[in-house]
Order: sequence, then C-alpha cells, then structure tokens
Amino acid sequence: TDFEHNIIHDFEANHERIYNEHDNEQMYLTRMVAAQQDVQYQKQVKEKAHLTSFVDRFRAKASKAKQAQSRIKALDKIERIEIEPEGRRSMRLKIPAPSRSGERVLTLDQIHKAYEGEPVYEGVDFHVQRGEKVALAGPNGAGKSTTIGIISSLVNKTSGEVQILGKDLDTERSEAKRRVGVVPQEFNFNQFEKVFDILIAQAGYYGIPAKLAAERTEFYLRRLGLWEKRNSSARMLSGGMKRRLTIARALVNTPELVLLDEPLANLDYKLREELRAEIPRIFEESGSIFVYATTEPEEALLLGGHCATLWEGRVTQFGPTAQVYRQPADATTARVFSDPPSETAEICMRAHTQDLEG
Repeated sequence: TDFEHNIIHDFEANHERIYNEHDNEQMYLTRMVAAQQDVQYQKQVKEKAHLTSFVDRFRAKASKAKQAQSRIKALDKIERIEIEPEGRRSMRLKIPAPSRSGERVLTLDQIHKAYEGEPVYEGVDFHVQRGEKVALAGPNGAGKSTTIGIISSLVNKTSGEVQILGKDLDTERSEAKRRVGVVPQEFNFNQFEKVFDILIAQAGYYGIPAKLAAERTEFYLRRLGLWEKRNSSARMLSGGMKRRLTIARALVNTPELVLLDEPLANLDYKLREELRAEIPRIFEESGSIFVYATTEPEEALLLGGHCATLWEGRVTQFGPTAQVYRQPADATTARVFSDPPSETAEICMRAHTQDLEG
C-alpha cells in the first residue's frame, strides 16, 4: 500500500516489483516523501487559517489589538512548505489549457435588473463566441459592473436567461461557475495571507489536487512576474502587483471564460500602459475567452475583438469594435467612444462660453 497526497494506492505485487513499476527506488522514495510533505502542508494550512481567523475577528478591537498583532507576526514568520510535483526537475512554461465546451461561450438573453421595483438594467442581449474578445464599454453607472456581477452570479438578475458554455445559470449554477474566473475591480483577497497561499486556496475551492494546484500556482506566479514575492504577505505588494495577483488567481482553475471588471482602475499611468498591453497576451496564451469592462474608449479599441456599448442600463450596440467605433448606431453610442466624453466636452464648452460672456 502506497500513500500519495491523501490517496491510497494498492499494488498487487511484491515490494521489488513496485520499485520496478516506479522506474527505480529513488522515484518511489520521492513519492513517499511527497506524501509526508503533504501531511505537513495540510497541518500548516490549518494553523494559518486559525491565526488568520483570529486576526480578522479581533484586530479592530482595542482589547485584542496586541494579540492580533502578535499573530500577524507569527503568520509572517511561517516558512511555507514547498510541495514538489512528482517527477519535475524544471519548470516548463506551458499554459494549462482549459477544457472546451462548444462554440458559444456566453449568452445573455433579455436580462432585466430592478432594485426595489425600480428598473436599472433593461433588455440586455448579446452573446460571445469562442475565440472572441469582448469589451463592455460605457461611462460610470452604465451597467458594466452589473453585467459582470450577473454573469458571475454575484448579482441576482430580475429576469432573463444567462448561459455559460451551455450551462444555464439558474438550473446549473455550480457547473456554470466552475468554468468562470473573475478579476474584480477591488482587491478582495486576504491581505495578511502569503501570495502563494492565496492561489493555493483558490485552487482548493475548485477541488484541484494539491500537487496540481502547486504546479499551476508556480506557473501563474512566474508568468505574472510574482514568483519572487511568493512568500510575501499580499499587503506588502504594490498596486500593480496586487492587480497581477488577482489575474493569476482568476486563471489558476483554467477557466474557459474570465470576467475583468475595470482591472486597470486606480493604477498609475505607467502600470496601466504596461498591463493594457500584457493582459490580452496572457489570455491569448491561456486560451480563455475574456469579457473586459472599461470606461476608457482607447482600451476597448486596443483590445479589438467585439464591443458592447452600455448606456444607462442598456446595450446600445454590439459588434466588431472597429465597426462600432466607425459606424455608431446612434448618438448615444458615439458618446461612449468620444474622447473626452461628449458630456464633459459640452460642460467645458458651456463654461468657456460663460467666461467669454462674463
């Protein structure tokens, strides 16, 4: 009987034959050591979860502040146990490919959303085919985040139908959600957790085995330029690194569809330009389809692909981005792509006219 990562393997053979089936004694011993490491790793995860829980509960209470600070220091001092994937001697940077589930990736059909009976989002329709990149473009308050929230099931729609890779979000929610990754506008990970462990925990939510989770985590941290920070607490990262971490976390379960809600908001100009060019490359390599919400017309144009323009809770036009830009369906759609936005230009012009008249 051989134990590997909490799984019992029974071999109908003597010990000598087991060695041969594992190629050699060294490989066999390596697997046994890996199993022992996994046990220690699981103990460490529980210990960290206990310390983190205490910090989250009591750090805001003056009477417990000192103890909470002590546990934060203890978290920082924990040496993370490395789990070396079996048989690996070097890292080969090959993007884990998501599974394929048909040509239509996403369908929104007559989506309505109301708050306390007041409609804020009406009759939204569009669909995404495999191989497409889709930008959701519009000003603040247009409904972009609501769209992302509805697709990711973080916001309940009032009516309409959402299908993700052929799975109905109402009747097959768990299956649909397993195929989606989300890059939120805010940094919603545990700031006191180490970078490596944030991705490991995310993989655990999707039932990814420990060995595979460690391998994918290493891959995405290297790909996003975070490997050297793997043992650092998330709170020690810069804004740009935190954004990279949210992208790596969204990809660790190799989703077929990734939703990005204004991922470059609140970053400085240099970081915005850097990530603006890099994000499309990352998703092109990964094979994931992405839907990208933005208030910036130039971001939608640089992404290419298709674009849905939103205004006051409705889609005004959907089609190839270049076509929507050059041939807007109406004045409202044209305003989405104006730079500066039309309403801003109008306000500035009125103010300038008043100054001249005054």
